Amino acid sequence: MPGPISTSTVMEWAEIAHSTLQKAQELCSNAEIQINSTEFQLTTHLPDILDESSTLYEAVKHQHELIIKVIDNISQYSKRSLIEIPQMQINTLLNPALSNLDAILLQLHSTTIPSFLILENLDNNDNVIDNDDNTPERPLDDFISTDSITLLRTNVEIYKNNWSKIRQVLDTKLHDSISEPCHILVKRYNKANKVYDEIKPLQLDVKNAILGKSPLESNSVISTLLKENSSLGHELVKLLKMLTNHYDQCNKGLELIKNGSSIDLEILRNDTLELPEVLKDLNTVCDMIVSNGNRAQRYLDTHSSKIEGLIITLKEQLDLYRAFKTKNLPQFILLVDQFDELLNTSSLPNDPDSNQTPIETYAKTLNELTYHYTQFLNIIKTKYLEELHYEQFVYPKRFLNSLTKFLNEDLYKLQAHEKERRKQWLAKYGDFIPKQFNIPGERNQPTVVQVITEGLEEVQRDQLEVEADEKKLVDFINRFSRSGRRQL
Repeated sequence: MPGPISTSTVMEWAEIAHSTLQKAQELCSNAEIQINSTEFQLTTHLPDILDESSTLYEAVKHQHELIIKVIDNISQYSKRSLIEIPQMQINTLLNPALSNLDAILLQLHSTTIPSFLILENLDNNDNVIDNDDNTPERPLDDFISTDSITLLRTNVEIYKNNWSKIRQVLDTKLHDSISEPCHILVKRYNKANKVYDEIKPLQLDVKNAILGKSPLESNSVISTLLKENSSLGHELVKLLKMLTNHYDQCNKGLELIKNGSSIDLEILRNDTLELPEVLKDLNTVCDMIVSNGNRAQRYLDTHSSKIEGLIITLKEQLDLYRAFKTKNLPQFILLVDQFDELLNTSSLPNDPDSNQTPIETYAKTLNELTYHYTQFLNIIKTKYLEELHYEQFVYPKRFLNSLTKFLNEDLYKLQAHEKERRKQWLAKYGDFIPKQFNIPGERNQPTVVQVITEGLEEVQRDQLEVEADEKKLVDFINRFSRSGRRQL
């Protein structure tokens, strides 16, 4: 049996209890700091950087979709308006119009006419050349405005060359200023998107932890650590309360002994003997809290670096989008506008209310020239020679024959009949009319003294010359009719 417990023994117990309580309070204070730090990192800092990354990601996603849409629109517009439509119109309208004009000009050049069909021949110095049989035949393209055609063709070629250069520059600028930078932006965006997808489960873990779901429900390190630290914190409070109560009991027992009260101090003895074990348990709890803090820090180090790296990447991406929108896009759009204006400029006058493109205007003008020169050639071939022969020889001969017949037959008979009629009238009635009267008679009878004609020069020359000239024209017509082309 142990002996009676003295006052000094109780005082010693109280000192041990106080010392143990101080150590416990210091350990608990450090443990509380560790718990709060871990909780702050897991429930405040980590959600904050996750929220920042989410906000930045949504901004990047919006800018990315907007820029991709703008790039698609401006690329499609520039390719269609400046490349595809002009190329289609050049291939289907302008080049065929040029080919058709070249074809008719070649026909005009290869179709020659003799000098006797030309009223006035001019040499290269615009001096008049007398037409004779030795005067060379002239191609029909001598009688059209080749200088104007050459100027028109030159302007068309300039337009086509401008379009070709625009196409090359546009392809280069589209690649260098739009496509290649956009490829880099898309590549960086996809990389950031992949990292963001990787942290999505972490966002769910943080959300579940903040909502207080159990580790089994959330199945996350964060919830487990928070739940464990909460339980360990409660255990610390329990142990610290136990030590505080023991210290209070020691002081109360010492006071009672000093007052001479009779009390049972065996409970204090047993509690004092258990203090090292309680302190050991408290140290174990604190070690677990520190261990959880280390686990949380390793967890944060693993994910925070990825999140913070993502934040830096997303901020850089926004800067790249901003630079692309303020530099690349405006410069390219301005270039497209300049090219669009250039391709809508024509050397030919155009109706302001017309929706025709310069290519359509050029093609229309070329087609009109082709039509005019085709009609010119066809009329020369099918109408002109026939009409010329008719007016120079057929009709003048017919007119002259009719005139000769009228003078020698109809008019002669009319005059002879009138002369005989007047003669008979005077013989019958003339003696009865005084001489002072205006007596009808032969002196006033109308007669043809001279016949003056115009336009009959071709058939009133020497008959041999007339026949020779007509033969030249007829032979020329027949020769052309046999050949079907080449010469008139």
